[in-house]
Amino acid sequence: GHANPDEAIQLVNLRLSAIGKLTGLEPRQERAGGEARKGRRPVWFKPTGWIECAIYERDLAGRIEGPAVIEALDATIVVPPGWTARPNESGHIIMEASSHGE
Repeated sequence: GHANPDEAIQLVNLRLSAIGKLTGLEPRQERAGGEARKGRRPVWFKPTGWIECAIYERDLAGRIEGPAVIEALDATIVVPPGWTARPNESGHIIMEASSHGE
Protein backbone atom coordinates (compact mmCIF):
# COMPACT_ATOMS: atom_id res chain seq x y z
CA GLY A 1 0.00 0.00 0.00
CA HIS A 2 0.89 3.68 -0.12
CA ALA A 3 0.17 6.45 2.33
CA ASN A 4 0.97 10.13 1.94
CA PRO A 5 0.18 11.97 5.18
CA ASP A 6 0.25 15.33 3.36
CA GLU A 7 -2.64 14.49 1.02
CA ALA A 8 -6.36 14.63 1.79
CA ILE A 9 -8.40 11.44 1.66
CA GLN A 10 -11.91 10.89 0.33
CA LEU A 11 -14.31 8.29 1.72
CA VAL A 12 -16.62 7.11 -1.04
CA ASN A 13 -18.38 4.34 0.86
CA LEU A 14 -18.57 3.85 4.61
CA ARG A 15 -20.67 1.15 6.28
CA LEU A 16 -21.70 0.89 9.90
CA SER A 17 -23.46 -1.88 11.78
CA ALA A 18 -25.11 -1.11 15.10
CA ILE A 19 -27.35 -2.84 17.60
CA GLY A 20 -29.91 -0.98 19.67
CA LYS A 21 -33.58 -0.39 20.37
CA LEU A 22 -35.78 1.89 18.32
CA THR A 23 -38.97 3.38 19.68
CA GLY A 24 -40.45 3.54 16.20
CA LEU A 25 -39.73 4.63 12.66
CA GLU A 26 -41.44 7.46 10.88
CA PRO A 27 -42.34 6.68 7.26
CA ARG A 28 -40.67 8.86 4.65
CA GLN A 29 -42.81 11.70 3.38
CA GLU A 30 -43.24 11.74 -0.39
CA ARG A 31 -41.79 14.89 -1.90
CA ALA A 32 -42.70 16.64 -5.08
CA GLY A 33 -40.34 15.66 -7.90
CA GLY A 34 -39.60 19.32 -8.67
CA GLU A 35 -37.60 19.69 -5.44
CA ALA A 36 -35.06 17.15 -6.65
CA ARG A 37 -34.65 18.31 -10.27
CA LYS A 38 -31.01 19.00 -11.14
CA GLY A 39 -31.31 19.75 -14.83
CA ARG A 40 -31.98 18.13 -18.21
CA ARG A 41 -29.99 16.15 -20.77
CA PRO A 42 -30.59 13.93 -23.79
CA VAL A 43 -30.86 10.17 -23.11
CA TRP A 44 -30.98 7.41 -25.76
CA PHE A 45 -33.93 4.99 -25.71
CA LYS A 46 -33.86 2.22 -28.33
CA PRO A 47 -37.48 2.53 -29.52
CA THR A 48 -37.48 6.33 -29.84
CA GLY A 49 -33.89 7.55 -30.03
CA TRP A 50 -32.76 10.64 -28.12
CA ILE A 51 -35.23 12.15 -25.63
CA GLU A 52 -34.56 15.21 -23.46
CA CYS A 53 -34.95 13.92 -19.88
CA ALA A 54 -35.18 15.57 -16.48
CA ILE A 55 -32.34 14.62 -14.11
CA TYR A 56 -33.20 14.17 -10.42
CA GLU A 57 -31.19 13.83 -7.21
CA ARG A 58 -32.07 10.47 -5.64
CA ASP A 59 -32.07 11.59 -2.00
CA LEU A 60 -34.69 14.28 -2.72
CA ALA A 61 -36.76 12.43 -5.29
CA GLY A 62 -40.49 11.92 -4.85
CA ARG A 63 -42.84 10.55 -7.54
CA ILE A 64 -41.18 10.91 -10.95
CA GLU A 65 -42.75 10.30 -14.36
CA GLY A 66 -40.47 8.92 -17.07
CA PRO A 67 -38.58 9.57 -19.15
CA ALA A 68 -36.14 10.65 -16.45
CA VAL A 69 -32.84 9.81 -14.79
CA ILE A 70 -32.34 9.57 -11.02
CA GLU A 71 -28.72 10.03 -9.94
CA ALA A 72 -26.94 9.03 -6.74
CA LEU A 73 -23.28 8.70 -5.74
CA ASP A 74 -23.43 4.92 -6.16
CA ALA A 75 -26.14 4.36 -8.79
CA THR A 76 -28.02 5.74 -11.78
CA ILE A 77 -31.67 4.80 -12.32
CA VAL A 78 -33.21 5.27 -15.77
CA VAL A 79 -36.99 5.72 -15.77
CA PRO A 80 -38.17 4.93 -19.32
CA PRO A 81 -41.08 6.67 -21.05
CA GLY A 82 -44.37 5.27 -19.75
CA TRP A 83 -42.95 4.36 -16.33
CA THR A 84 -43.18 5.99 -12.90
CA ALA A 85 -40.61 5.81 -10.08
CA ARG A 86 -41.26 6.63 -6.42
CA PRO A 87 -39.55 5.91 -3.11
CA ASN A 88 -41.34 3.60 -0.67
CA GLU A 89 -41.38 4.11 3.11
CA SER A 90 -37.91 2.55 3.39
CA GLY A 91 -36.44 4.71 0.63
CA HIS A 92 -36.26 1.96 -2.02
CA ILE A 93 -37.19 3.09 -5.53
CA ILE A 94 -40.33 1.35 -6.84
CA MET A 95 -40.91 1.50 -10.61
CA GLU A 96 -44.26 0.81 -12.24
CA ALA A 97 -45.26 0.72 -15.90
CA SER A 98 -48.30 2.77 -16.77
CA SER A 99 -51.14 1.04 -18.62
CA HIS A 100 -50.13 2.78 -21.84
CA GLY A 101 -46.37 2.21 -21.33
CA GLU A 102 -44.12 0.28 -23.67
